[in-house]
Amino acid sequence: MKDFIEIEIILDIIKSTREIIEENSNDNEKVSYHRNNIRKNIFFLQEELLEKYSETVCKYVTFPILAYVDEKLMLLREKSGSNISWSLLQLEYYDRKDGGEYVFEIADNILSENIYPQICYQTISFILHNDFYGKYYDNIYNHNFIAYKKEIDKHIIENSSIDSVGFIDIPVNNPPLSRKYRKIFKFLLRVGVPLGLFFLSLLIFLSW
Repeated sequence: MKDFIEIEIILDIIKSTREIIEENSNDNEKVSYHRNNIRKNIFFLQEELLEKYSETVCKYVTFPILAYVDEKLMLLREKSGSNISWSLLQLEYYDRKDGGEYVFEIADNILSENIYPQICYQTISFILHNDFYGKYYDNIYNHNFIAYKKEIDKHIIENSSIDSVGFIDIPVNNPPLSRKYRKIFKFLLRVGVPLGLFFLSLLIFLSW
């Protein structure tokens, strides 16, 4: 898992959004402050992503986060009896208002083509496990919605890898048995370490 900074930013956005919607007393000043913090975090997230990835990858990570925040704040607005104002971040950044549908289009795209970095899948997983429902809001037990969660998480498990394994080496004059254990050790590092880190971060986050 090489995108530590990006994942930290994403988790911070989700955490701060959960905190504000769980508060008993919210007003436009608090919501405005939260919005400015989201903008700041999105700026840093995009900067980090664009240093390594394409505009498409950047969008596939950033848009679902914006859609998550929009959904939660619009629900808060509805709950407060429209005493809180909120304009869509997805409209501000991507000129779209269909986040509830488009997030699942992104999920379809990344699941159909195994060419995207893990952070795309991790982002979708984070928001789905933090109660983003989108177009399935009226039927959260819909088979297709549950299938998205399973398929995204399955992909993360099956494709977990780290890029820093190459530096691990053992002299070539070691006996074949040692080389065998070296391969096992590399495999465990490729799969176990990033997978463990991902689920540990998710477990810690969900316990907040």
